[in-house]
Amino acid sequence: MKTNTMLEIFRALANSYRLRIMELLYEKERRPHEFENELEMTRGGLERHLKQLVDCGLVEKENFIEAGRAKVKYFLSEEAKEFFERTKKMAEKFLKTRRTPQSKREHIKILETRLKTLYESIEEVNRLHKDSQVTEREYITVKEGYLRELIEIEREMAQLVQT
Repeated sequence: MKTNTMLEIFRALANSYRLRIMELLYEKERRPHEFENELEMTRGGLERHLKQLVDCGLVEKENFIEAGRAKVKYFLSEEAKEFFERTKKMAEKFLKTRRTPQSKREHIKILETRLKTLYESIEEVNRLHKDSQVTEREYITVKEGYLRELIEIEREMAQLVQT
């Protein structure tokens, strides 16, 4: 597997909405409107997340005609289902066996890594917004999520420093 492709897959899975989309598709194939209520997301945001999953090969897209109208449905191939299942099991095993930070310094280092990753994600969404690849509403929604995560990390750091 090319490193670039592997990186695309991990990037696609590194988002809670896309992970939820994968979970829903693991259950059964779906059409776009079926995701909207489940995810409380706009069609534009949904399409952007689905495109990323399709582009990296995790999700399949099928166009078809129904009652004279063009329709689309999304599903996981058997290989993608197996990959997703194995990935979930590996993550669960890792989380069960992962040791918790033994020292304050180690915990701060983990939080610093989370912050660095978060700032990289913020830069990416800013670039996508600047290049008009995301709508204003999607941009604001994503930025709000990033800000919430940033606040959570800052709170954890403050608690560590106070103890």
